[in-house]
This record gives sequence, C-alpha cells and structure tokens, in this order.
Amino acid sequence: MTEVHKSLAPKISLKSLQFLDIDVDKAEFAQKLVLEYHAKQMGQNLSPALLAKELKQAFDRRYGVTWHCAVGNSFGSSIAHENNQFIFFHVDAMAIMLFKTSS
Repeated sequence: MTEVHKSLAPKISLKSLQFLDIDVDKAEFAQKLVLEYHAKQMGQNLSPALLAKELKQAFDRRYGVTWHCAVGNSFGSSIAHENNQFIFFHVDAMAIMLFKTSS
C-alpha cells in the first residue's frame, strides 16, 4: 500500500453506530480500500463512480457476490440488505454506502 502522509489523508468518519451493521474486518477493509484509492488518485479528481466500482469489485472478490456501493455527496436510498452486511461512512464530504444483498 502506498503510504499517505497524515496531513493529506482523507478524514474517515463512521458518524453513527446506527449506520453500521457489519463486522469489524469488513469495515476496516472498506476503509483501507478508500485510503488506497485516495493515495492512487493524489493530484487528480476523485471519481465517486470509480471508487464505488472498485469497492464493489473488491468486496465481491473477497466476500462473495452480491455487493452494491453508492458514493457521492448527496443521495437518497431505500435498500434491503443481508444481516451484518451494511456500512455507511463519510470520507471528507463524500458519503459511502456499501451493502450486500442475496444473490
């Protein structure tokens, strides 16, 4: 992993435990992927669509299908997810929602 200088690293915020229904390993893996993506994109515009795609594909590979991901500054949602398979967090001003549904 490319090391991100602490002052340049994005601020990751798990704002409320009500938005966490996922085990610690998966939550840490999601945050690690976001930090790696941010490090790769230094000096470039961050693409919410590309980040969502990378998170979804990484979770599908590691934890099996079917994961879904939404990334952006403003979006509404109404979803169903498997138990213990949902996380919603912020990276700076960008919201990330990642969840698994039955295949």
